Amino acid sequence: MPHSDRPHPLGHTAAPDDEGGYGPNPRSAPYRQAHARRPGAPPGDAWPAASVPDHFFAPSARGPKGYVRADERIREDICEQLMRRPDLEVRDVAVTVVDGVVVLDGTVPQRSMKHRIEDVCDATAGVRDIDNRLRVPRAGGSER
Repeated sequence: MPHSDRPHPLGHTAAPDDEGGYGPNPRSAPYRQAHARRPGAPPGDAWPAASVPDHFFAPSARGPKGYVRADERIREDICEQLMRRPDLEVRDVAVTVVDGVVVLDGTVPQRSMKHRIEDVCDATAGVRDIDNRLRVPRAGGSER
């Protein structure tokens, strides 16, 4: 069978498409399976579900011997994760990282939010410990 007549495993066409280009056929089942998003993944997720197993980026994954993530990179990842969570009010939250230890300081409106923010930090690669100093204001105006 000539090369141009063989079907591509992901549904790529062997002949020009309607616009004159060669490319994937989004109507083929292999293409749809390879480019499906994981449940709950945001639109535009860069990792097709079929190519990367869920445990690939597990927080328990370790780098090479002697590898330590930079504190600024950990802080940046945490801040980005917190910004993507519409259920968390983080305007008054400060995040600092020193030697892999995350320090959360500031106020949040609800006690459950305090714990969810800590969970986001805990799931971030490179975090060794969390010092949660977040406060929840009482109804009377004082903080607890």
